[in-house]
Amino acid sequence: MPEPGLTVLATAALEQRRAASALRDRRRRVVEGAPGARVSVGGRALWCFSANGYLGLARHPRVVAAAAREAARSGCSSASSRLVCGNLAVVDELELALARLKGKEQALVFSSGYAANVGVLGALGAALDVASDAPASRPPLFLSDALNHASIVDGCRLSGAEVQVYPHADASVVEAALAGAAAAGRRALVVTESRFSMDGDEAPLVRLAAACRATGAALLVDEAHATGIDGEGRGLVHALGLADQVDVVVGTLGKALGAHGAFAAASATLVRWLENAARTFVYSTGLPGPSAAAALAALHVLNDERPDRALAANVATMHELLAARGLGGVVPRRASGPILPIVVGDAARALALEEHLLARGLLGVAIRPPTVPEGQARVRLSLCADHPHEALVALADALSSARAAGLVGE
Repeated sequence: MPEPGLTVLATAALEQRRAASALRDRRRRVVEGAPGARVSVGGRALWCFSANGYLGLARHPRVVAAAAREAARSGCSSASSRLVCGNLAVVDELELALARLKGKEQALVFSSGYAANVGVLGALGAALDVASDAPASRPPLFLSDALNHASIVDGCRLSGAEVQVYPHADASVVEAALAGAAAAGRRALVVTESRFSMDGDEAPLVRLAAACRATGAALLVDEAHATGIDGEGRGLVHALGLADQVDVVVGTLGKALGAHGAFAAASATLVRWLENAARTFVYSTGLPGPSAAAALAALHVLNDERPDRALAANVATMHELLAARGLGGVVPRRASGPILPIVVGDAARALALEEHLLARGLLGVAIRPPTVPEGQARVRLSLCADHPHEALVALADALSSARAAGLVGE
């Protein structure tokens, strides 16, 4: 019998996901207007607690105006790879500002956070392989945290390196693996998020940096959820005084900075290598001018107005409101910053909690496997600098009623 067509196979695969409450639908929720703390969905106003615009900059007047001016000047597309004729002056200016933000010599802008991690890890795998003293049969070793973002997972897979996934935030496993690699003469790279996207906790960066320094390994830190948040907006690497000990810092422009795109910051030599070897940079259309101008304006707003302080105040207030309702244990103890994971276990229960919040005018989206491990489905809440006090109270009250309904528990 002939093999079933792709449509038949896809139908069966989709049904499996539907049965597991894991089916996604991009049109399930259409947000009308600009993203922010208050959004309109289907004509209904909701407090949004699921976006990553932590500083409320996506519709800040200075950011919007900068994007509009640049659109009038350079249009809506760079029209080619930056290595052909798509290199815009505003993107060069943005890269200088990002390098200063991260305390590095240079930065390179990518079209997205996914493209940045896949391209950077691929380029670093190639560089470490060329420089390796180990036999040709022993590729470089990449050590990746078990809870790293999918873009890091895929970047490691495509790098050509041998990948060892270590238990989440377990520095002792990394230290032992690096010692073994050094003894064998193998080049090694440790890659981790600084603030993890789904749990909101922090990587043991001080120990990881020390282990890399002691063994000659490289360290890449993804600051997607720390840029604009920690260290006066410069990130967790800066807050811990580790800028000189981290080889490459990756970050995004589309989260706290309210724009679009991503970047990698490193030494001038490393950035030059990325410019030549990161395939997602070389073979992608350059970042449009309006996106770059928006990100650059956001950096100025961050410096001038310090929305990170308003965010920190909201985070503190939220924890106080939860504690006052006896809900302090609903958020994992290790979580910090603006990400509040409400882990409920199975996907159906997470969807029920999402509906419970929605009925009370709150948008808090369920996150299900395979985005998170089996048994760890959750509603991932995120706080923003522009959430008013009334929104925080409404969220705390909704979580309290959800506990009474058996949807969440400590």
